Amino acid sequence: MKPDTDKKAVILEKHHYLRDYLKPLIHQEGAVPFSFENASTCIENLAHLQPSFIVVGRCDIEKSIKIINALQAIDWQLPVLMINDNGPIEHYIRLNGFDNMITLNGLLDEKDIKAGIRWAINWRRPLQNSDSRPVLIGRGRWLNDLKHRLPGLSRSRENIVIQGEAGSGRETLARAIFHHSRPEGRETDLFVKIDAAALLDKPQVDLWHEFHQHLAAGGAAVGDMPPNYTVFVKDVDCLSQNGQRTLLLIAENSRSGLSLASGPRRIFTQVITATCRDLKSLVQQKRFKKELYYRLDVLHLQLPPLRRRPEDIALLTDFFTYRYCRLMKKSCFELSPQSKALFARYAWPGNVAELKALIRRIVNTGDEEACRKHIKAVGLAAASVQTGARIHLDDLVGSLDMKTALQDLNRCSLKKIGNDIMAEIEKRLVKQALNATYWNRKKAAGLLNISYKSVLNKIKTYQLA
Repeated sequence: MKPDTDKKAVILEKHHYLRDYLKPLIHQEGAVPFSFENASTCIENLAHLQPSFIVVGRCDIEKSIKIINALQAIDWQLPVLMINDNGPIEHYIRLNGFDNMITLNGLLDEKDIKAGIRWAINWRRPLQNSDSRPVLIGRGRWLNDLKHRLPGLSRSRENIVIQGEAGSGRETLARAIFHHSRPEGRETDLFVKIDAAALLDKPQVDLWHEFHQHLAAGGAAVGDMPPNYTVFVKDVDCLSQNGQRTLLLIAENSRSGLSLASGPRRIFTQVITATCRDLKSLVQQKRFKKELYYRLDVLHLQLPPLRRRPEDIALLTDFFTYRYCRLMKKSCFELSPQSKALFARYAWPGNVAELKALIRRIVNTGDEEACRKHIKAVGLAAASVQTGARIHLDDLVGSLDMKTALQDLNRCSLKKIGNDIMAEIEKRLVKQALNATYWNRKKAAGLLNISYKSVLNKIKTYQLA
């Protein structure tokens, strides 16, 4: 078959004899091969070549996973043939639901390779754009267990509460559940995101108004079937009493279908909520409706902070670096060993969101040193992932002006001095949280495990703004 110049194939293989073996096979199936022996050079040239598929030769588990994650960051729709005898690689691909990838036997049987090439050439790209698929990056035990549960969570369509610190990936997990819940032919199903904390800044807009706006924006029926909606409510603990009543109405009718005044159709919803607080304790404090809590908390997922996932930091670092290099149309690169070592020791108070923002800044400016200085400035050394990044009060108290405090004993009570010291500690903690989250007040509230309103009040009280 004469090669089609519009169909390009990339071969990533370090051994020249294997590259020479694969090239004619690709030619015979009608594609033009381009070969590379270095992974970084190969990845850097993908955007320019825009191949129809890529063949990755044999390499060890760590390198294979690194390449897989890099390819997912650059273009998750690109068909990939992994030549590998390693069972864990096939398991990793299946576990993550990378349906654009298949493994081929390392024996390099000609028929198997040609069949794989034909599969790659004919692979149908999904309708979604290249950035719409959520990817859960990591290999830790907790994340692997979650990935095993993900198909079941998606099929159940039950309401889910995701509890975790701000920036830990709650929305990414919610989108992953939604992505896996859509069977073929249901591409019109919609993911509706409502930020409850943001509604606090818009008292004139209620949850029902926000929900209706999303419904009016899309969701065409598929034949006789109305679209399904996955409603994701971020920071659900911030909802007003009126907002809680509205969400209860939506959650109560998620199975039977919710009738809308605007028309005869009924919509079916799954409600996924995210919170950094313990909703059960809020119920006991009568700050959250008990009926709503039991409607929402059918399934409960606890998301660990990034400092509890040290084995995933390097993988996430490479993934975001490659992704932002592609989005900003810059040459692909990896962070220096010094930066990676620093990242491994840092406590990441802003979690994955902080890591993502920091890498975006590095890719944009090319200045790793400035970002390393920022990490040290917000308190790297004392807060390592091994210690859980606990704040040591001895360090904080030791940094206060204790000499002045002791002199004040002659003029006021020890209780008054104690209150002043605790207020100073609180001020410093709030300021540290704000600096760590680049003054994102909602994320700082999650980091401090207090409400959004409390953060605003403390900023005003301590005149931090």
